[in-house]
This record gives sequence, structure tokens and C-alpha cells, in this order.
Amino acid sequence: MELASQLVTMFDLIMSSKYGKLFIKSHVIKLRRVGTRNRADSTEAEMGLTFNQTTATETEIPNPNNVAETLKDAVTNTTNNFSINIDPTTIAAFEPNLTTTGVVTTTGVVTTNGVVTTNGGSAAGGLTTTDEAITLRRLTFRSVGETFTSDLENPLSAAFKSRASLITSIIAPFYKKAFTSFSSLTVVSFSNGSIINNCNAGFASSSVPNITQIAMVLINAAPNVTAFNIDNTSISIDGAQPNLTTTGVVTTTGVVTTTGVVTTNGVVTTNDGSAAGGLTTTDEAITLRRLTFRSVGETFTSDLENPLSAAFTSRASLITSIITPFYKKAFTSFRYITVVSFSNGSIINNCKAGFASSSVPNINQIAMVLINAAPDVTAFNIDTTSISIDGAQVSSGISHKTSLITASFMVLTSWLLARQQ
Repeated sequence: MELASQLVTMFDLIMSSKYGKLFIKSHVIKLRRVGTRNRADSTEAEMGLTFNQTTATETEIPNPNNVAETLKDAVTNTTNNFSINIDPTTIAAFEPNLTTTGVVTTTGVVTTNGVVTTNGGSAAGGLTTTDEAITLRRLTFRSVGETFTSDLENPLSAAFKSRASLITSIIAPFYKKAFTSFSSLTVVSFSNGSIINNCNAGFASSSVPNITQIAMVLINAAPNVTAFNIDNTSISIDGAQPNLTTTGVVTTTGVVTTTGVVTTNGVVTTNDGSAAGGLTTTDEAITLRRLTFRSVGETFTSDLENPLSAAFTSRASLITSIITPFYKKAFTSFRYITVVSFSNGSIINNCKAGFASSSVPNINQIAMVLINAAPDVTAFNIDTTSISIDGAQVSSGISHKTSLITASFMVLTSWLLARQQ
């Protein structure tokens, strides 16, 4: 993507020189190699240009004609000596048709013309809202014979991201097959002793399997997993370890506090706050928010459609490891973020962010964390104008009113006969 980087540098220079602080940024929308009668190896390009309307009047913001003329003047001025040749006769600019205003229905939070309503399942105008409550189970197991290294303590390290992606991509399908209520599996941390793997498994709170059932899925999967070791004798769910010598019955010692369901000598106790033998149970309901953003200038490939592909797991791990710390810092109620899917258009990233249901931030607050993080994220692009929460688009317009213009043109990589004569 060297050409994309060069175009962004070139456009930022042209627009900043002309419009100063009114100009915010440029980004590549698409690049497409084309051939014509007179030219070979040319590239058709589209660039997005963002201008700040917060401190400017409507007349100060350039319109598409102004932008097109600015570009033509810049590329035809020989003193600029740009390394990229752009055919000035192909330059065009227009305002893209983005989202429409009005009432948007979301899960749990409804935004109506910018006013956030969170009134427990209903909103003005007859809109209804539904939350999906998720119960988390802490799933821990040991990989014997594998060596723990210090970089596994750092969620941003390549070693952590690679191992976390490997574990989730292999184990998650077993739980998806076993439980229709299964929602997600997230690696929380690794610790020493060969390698101890600490994960959170999420289930719809309306149908949470008991800890014996959760453990048995991993026990039955172990013989089929070769990429890492699963020590059956080390498996624990919420601190309760199943006793394999008694056909999967969970044994507990003393007083144990777990989340949700505790099995004691085969008897399941749920959600009443107490259990035989002094065991106490507490549920933490998790509310999910669908977080979507676009990475402009990045190329979507078909293997990103497959959650088990190396491309999917690598990108999912990269996104979760980089974005998670920003949300942890912003909200004490934040629990995890999971990549659900990728789709085409440069690359559209579809994620779920989980928050303790007792304290769920509104969609503007969730979006602003990603908007503020965007300048510090270099591993992938975050188009702040594309961010949506539960289908409601929330752009950097929360804090900045912006104007968007798209410029299209032809980059001339080489000239043929007309320039050789």
C-alpha cells in the first residue's frame, strides 16, 4: 500500500496548505488498477477529505468545486514536483451520501436526533429496546510441557496475541456446537506453570450451562486439539475443579464463591444466592453493544469471511488487543471486546463490546473512546466518520461538526506513445 501512503501525504500537504486548520485529514477510499488506450499501468483512485465545521461558517468550508480546482492547480504546478503523476483532466469531487437523520432503533439505547434515551426497555415514540444479558464463566486450564515467557504477560505482545488467537479459534467451535447459548470466548491472561491459560466464556444469561457441562466440553475436545496442550486435571470453571475420577462431578472444598451455577456432588444450584454446604453464587449480567468501524485504505480478502482462517484470527487478535486497553481505562464496567466478523468496504470491522449491565455507557461515550484512540492506533485504520454503535452512526461529529468530500482521479504510473513522441 505504498501508493496509498504517498497519496495521503500528498493530499494532506495540498489541503493543509490551502485550507489550514479547516482541513482535518485525508484517507484512501479505493485504488483500482486500470488500462486505457493511451496509458498503461494507471490507477483509478478515490480519496476522502474531512473538513472541520466546528469553528467555521458554512461559507468558509470548501465545496466540491473548490476542492477540485485546488487539486488541479496543485498537480499542474510544476514547482511542486510531486512524485505522483495525476491527470488533472480526470479530477472530480463530490459530497458523499452518508447516513440520514431521524430515529434509530438500537439495543438498550435509543438515539433520537442526538438525544440519548436509556429508560429500561422503552423509549419515546413507541421504540422498544432489548438487551442481551451475558453471563461470564472463568475457564482456566494448563498446557503442560509448554514454556511460559515474560512476553505472555503483555496483552499487546506478539506472543500473547498469537496464542490468544490460537486458543479462541480452536476452542470456540467446540462450545458453539455444544451450546446454542454460547456467545464468546476471550483470553484474559496467561500465567506461569507450564502455561496457565485464563479465559472468559460468555453465555446468554437465559440459558447458562452448569460448570460440569462447561468443563466436559473442554475435556472431550482435548484429544482432538494438537496445537496446544490441555491438561484435563487442571481444568477449572470459576475456581471449581471437576474431579475426573467421579465421571465429571464437580468437587468443591470449603466455601467457594462462583458466578451463576455451582454443582455440588451432582446437585445444581442456580441464582438464589446460596447453595448447599455454604456455597454462594452471584451472577454478573453483561450487556453487549455492537461496535462497527471501517478501516479505509485496507484491502478486504475472502479469507476474512472465515473465522477459522489465519487472516481472520490474526486481525481479530490485533484489534482486540489494541482497543481493549482504551476501554478498560475509560470504563470500570468494561469486560471484553470480541470481533464478530469482517465485511467488504475497505475492511469493515464488526465487534461486540461487553459491559456490566449495572453500568453501561451510552453510545456516544462508547464511540468517543474509539474516536479519541484513533490517532494513537497505527496498526490499522479507524475511520472516525464510520463508527456506529448498535447500528446508530456516531462519528467525530460528537465533538466536531465535519464536512466530507470525495475526490476521484487517475494516477498515471506510466505514459505510452502520446508522451514518448
